[in-house]
Amino acid sequence: MNSLQVTGNTVDIRDTMELQQNDQQYYANINPELARSVTRCQPSNVLEVGCGAGALGAFFKKANKSIRWDGIEFFPSAAREAATVLDNVTEGAVEDVDLDALAATYDTIVMGDVLEHLVNPWKVLKDLARILKRRGKLCVSVPNINHWTIFATLGQGRFTYADSGLLDRTHLRFFTRTELTQAIQTAGLKIQAVEPVINPHPRMDGFIRHYVKFQESIGLHNPTLAEEMRAFQWVVTATK
Repeated sequence: MNSLQVTGNTVDIRDTMELQQNDQQYYANINPELARSVTRCQPSNVLEVGCGAGALGAFFKKANKSIRWDGIEFFPSAAREAATVLDNVTEGAVEDVDLDALAATYDTIVMGDVLEHLVNPWKVLKDLARILKRRGKLCVSVPNINHWTIFATLGQGRFTYADSGLLDRTHLRFFTRTELTQAIQTAGLKIQAVEPVINPHPRMDGFIRHYVKFQESIGLHNPTLAEEMRAFQWVVTATK
């Protein structure tokens, strides 16, 4: 068995790979942490980039029939399904959509696990910030490449892509908290909140504790490393 020893306990590489793959389903489910972030924004006119089948928008529209929720979705089958529950859905890649035609329309823009799939997420963030209404909000969730399972699998000489999760084979970009917040700030937005999504695992705290000690033993000091390694995703709220 490929394993990593942590104070008498064993972290099985299969455990970490399974945890990486237990991500939100892309099209049918709602990311509850992202939904809470959106709720706090009190949106009335929303654009969701990568709306999937429209589950998040349908959830909000059921609770508030006056809310307008539009979407952009790359996959045709998901876009068709979303069109049955959202107000308007544009089929296509956000990098190909004429966003300027939507300028100053939306008070909230939502992106759930989208940035990591883009060729140029930095440009897309700037374009979205430009069309956002004054004092509008951006709510994004992004997988955290600084997660402890990445360190555990790298320690075994593995960086294996999968169908979903942190190492989804369709990911083109990888973000830590620092790189994500810098990208959003560079787009001209102000960070309001950065929240971790944590998936508990019996091996997590022991692994992180010993990894942090190892880092310190070789002179590397990051006071927030333990917190960063616990986060499976980052949910960021920013304002224009």
